[in-house]
Amino acid sequence: MSGYLNLLMLGYLPWVIVDNLSKYVNIWIAIVIAIALITVPTIKSIKEKDFVSLVFVSGFLAYIISLLYNADKWTNPLFIKINILISLLWSGIFLMEYIIKIIKLPNTSIISAALVILGIGISKHFPDYYKQKHIKKQN
Repeated sequence: MSGYLNLLMLGYLPWVIVDNLSKYVNIWIAIVIAIALITVPTIKSIKEKDFVSLVFVSGFLAYIISLLYNADKWTNPLFIKINILISLLWSGIFLMEYIIKIIKLPNTSIISAALVILGIGISKHFPDYYKQKHIKKQN
């Protein structure tokens, strides 16, 4: 059950920490705090060969590298906002799966699969929808 919380820790929190703290402190300090926060869950994921969690870590590290080297796409505020919203969606899905396991609902595998399918569908279509909404708002 701790796996779901591990995904929440690795899939959402470091992004939010860096994005928010970098507004108030040096980017390096924000990065160090985020990495310190995810160190224990990352080590646990490596030991347990939890490759899903490690994908989140690699995505976060790619984000950090791009921030430090100012890649245009990764520094675009719209891209960052969409990325944070999708990360929040997946964190919510993992949290719901965790709660479902705790309260021992029947058919947890079916519910879990449905949540993941829903997450994939939203993740696929949301960026285009949000960009169009943003473009209309500017006009």
